[in-house]
Amino acid sequence: MNQSISMHEARKAIDDFRPNRDPLKQPWVEGGEDGEISYAMLEQGLTVLFSFVDGMHVGDRYSVTFNGSDGVSAGVSGTVEQEDVDIVSFLAPEKALMLQGLQVQLYYRYHEYPAEEQISPITLLNIEGSMYSPIVDEAVHGVIPSPVVTVGATLRLRAGLAFTPGAVVSVYWVGSNSSGCFVRYLIVQDREDWIIPVEPRFLEPNRHGTVHIVYTVHSVNGSRTSSAIALYVAGDLLAPQPVHIGGGGYYTPLHLLPFDEEGLIPFQFPTEGMQEGELATLLLLGSELGSERILRREVTASEIADGYMAFGVPIRFPQIGSQAVLLGVLERRSGEVVGSPAVQLGINQDKTRADAVV
Repeated sequence: MNQSISMHEARKAIDDFRPNRDPLKQPWVEGGEDGEISYAMLEQGLTVLFSFVDGMHVGDRYSVTFNGSDGVSAGVSGTVEQEDVDIVSFLAPEKALMLQGLQVQLYYRYHEYPAEEQISPITLLNIEGSMYSPIVDEAVHGVIPSPVVTVGATLRLRAGLAFTPGAVVSVYWVGSNSSGCFVRYLIVQDREDWIIPVEPRFLEPNRHGTVHIVYTVHSVNGSRTSSAIALYVAGDLLAPQPVHIGGGGYYTPLHLLPFDEEGLIPFQFPTEGMQEGELATLLLLGSELGSERILRREVTASEIADGYMAFGVPIRFPQIGSQAVLLGVLERRSGEVVGSPAVQLGINQDKTRADAVV
């Protein structure tokens, strides 16, 4: 049985048979040599161009995306208007200014190509800003590592256009522990980065917690506030975890699933930060009376090599209650005692499933 299709569908179907469909080319910003975009360019809007290649047609759809390093993004969509001419797309100033001070990935999606070929190569852009987000040099993927906590860190404020001579900069380091906070002030003399050493006394109290960092600039041009960042401060120990878990999404709490191993509910305590011969304790504290279980033993060299200690907690699943707290404690040979972050567990008391597996 034959099927009638449109000219556009026919052209796309024919293109799918053509082995010489050219790959998409990298986009660029007009006037943005070497990927450097000035604040003045943002105020005028950004003109994005990419090459017309064999396989494209007038009327085909595309969408351009600017993906910023702080999760900020902006985009614009359009259709091809002329054959064999660079495609031009314009990002309006109000959208472009959202990207100020960021490192940005620029790419486009060509919707009429097969799904695996629709995304163009990425162009990296450094965009000048009136203000930049604060930076902690030693942070890795949003975490201030444990070794840094004991020696101190470096807070860096990049000098944006708002750093005009005479401006007053107020910096706020707000830790989840009230004793791990500070405020600093600066009078701008020259437009240069401001480096603030952060002493261990502002990091240690915030172990297993967070610090929020933001700053304001007051000048004859008015007051401006930077984007804020939040960093997790690592502790000496990682949190223990159940082996069988569910949930744990942004809106979903971590759930302990009702599975055991020969009558024991399995948990793992990461050994990062531990040494052989130290005493590790796992605590499972349920919400039902008598549900508390505490297990401890010495750390072995093989467990350090494995990366975790395996604990089997002797308790029937229905005995735990509707929720539980999971904790880890390490007693060092020096006599120091350190704790892990607490893990809140939800317990789905499906009695049928629980009785079936315990």
